[in-house]
Amino acid sequence: IVSSQSKNSVYKLYRMAHAQSISGGPSYSRDMWDTHGVKMITERIDRSKKSMKSLRDFFQSSADTSFTNAKTTHKLQAMNIGEAEFGTLKFVEERYGELIETMSKNEEILGSKIRTQCYQKLSDQITRITRVNTKLLGDLASWQKSLEREQKKLRKAKQSYDEKKKQTLAVHKALQQEKEHLTAMKDSPSQSSNKIPQVEANVMALQQKYKSMQTQSREQLEQYIKAVAIYRGFRLNYDSSTSVLLDQMEQTECDRAQMVHRVLKLYLEIQQVMVQQSLRNIDTISKHIANIDANSDNMVFVEKYRSNQKKPPLPDPKFHPDDDHDNVTGAGAGGGNHHHMNGTHAGDDDDDGKVSAITAMSSVSASLNVEDSAQTNFWCEKWRLVIGKILQRDIELVSPQNKVDTSNNNNTTNNNNNSTNESFAFIQLTDDEYNGLREKCVESLSGTHGRCAFSLIINRQRTNEYGLELQPDEFLALVEF
Repeated sequence: IVSSQSKNSVYKLYRMAHAQSISGGPSYSRDMWDTHGVKMITERIDRSKKSMKSLRDFFQSSADTSFTNAKTTHKLQAMNIGEAEFGTLKFVEERYGELIETMSKNEEILGSKIRTQCYQKLSDQITRITRVNTKLLGDLASWQKSLEREQKKLRKAKQSYDEKKKQTLAVHKALQQEKEHLTAMKDSPSQSSNKIPQVEANVMALQQKYKSMQTQSREQLEQYIKAVAIYRGFRLNYDSSTSVLLDQMEQTECDRAQMVHRVLKLYLEIQQVMVQQSLRNIDTISKHIANIDANSDNMVFVEKYRSNQKKPPLPDPKFHPDDDHDNVTGAGAGGGNHHHMNGTHAGDDDDDGKVSAITAMSSVSASLNVEDSAQTNFWCEKWRLVIGKILQRDIELVSPQNKVDTSNNNNTTNNNNNSTNESFAFIQLTDDEYNGLREKCVESLSGTHGRCAFSLIINRQRTNEYGLELQPDEFLALVEF
């Protein structure tokens, strides 16, 4: 016999069993609520924390590297590497030192941005996320302990109910056996008729005991149903609270992943901006140090430190009186060509003829060596810049006709020409520089070396790839000279 209260309790259990419905995709709250799931979540949080710390250390190392590069680059300007140089190379090295300082500043800016926008932000987020996850895991652990206590109470109630039910069934089974025994004895009155009262007494006792056990069983059942209802209520509260906690942990993990992604993209954006700035700086530096003129630098050095002492003249042969009757061959001062002295060995007239011939040979040799003199080479450099400005191209100082055609010297000649072409860099003059240099070159035309240099520059244009194909304005500018 089940009381109406027990029926209501059973109906309540049935209704509660179908109250929850699970739907949707995988999530922390639906699939990771148990002990194993919480353990896996905890392990993931620990691994992600180590990963973020490694990324934070990388940003710190990157920032430190940028600051180190900035210090190294900054040292170059303090070294004053241009003090030992002259002319265009001095200008190039000094300008390089000035412009490279901009790259040093860029490295400092890069290091500062990485440290503040990447390293510091990630470090702060690690602290915040760790604090949030620690609190959530603590609350979840507290609910887990409460769940274990309630489960223990439910198991104890179920165990008590099962034991009481088992005892009730045992008493009911014994009562049935005694009733069957009593019925058998009544069917056979001749056998053991004196034992019937005893059996009837046993049946009455078992009936009383069974009724008592039924009452206790119903009470134990009600207690068990009550324990189940309490546990179910706790579970509803537990599931609701833990679901909130698990959802917060899942959302925290999503926020963490998005934060790491933003930091990585921010690092790349910073690097991209700084690389573009560095490329612009490199392009600016390259334009400022594009060309040098090594020969002009050497001339600047010579002009600064030369002693202005002229070379002594080449010695002329001095004859003795006893050489008058000998056939004398005088060596020219300039090139070693032998000139035979004509005459009839006739006293002072022959001596005067010899001296005149030697003087003439010295003059011819000197005129032939004008092209190779240092002053002519000096004015060739100046004229090369002026004519190059007019023709808007580099002017060769070495004539291709001077190349050696012999097979033994081909490699040497090619190497010399290559080094020569590399050494004469085309320097674009400004208008002020061109006007000043043009006036000096015009003044040089009053001397032999200036005229010789101008003629050499013009004549050597006939054999290059351009020849003397001139535009009208170029032709008129040369006509003025």
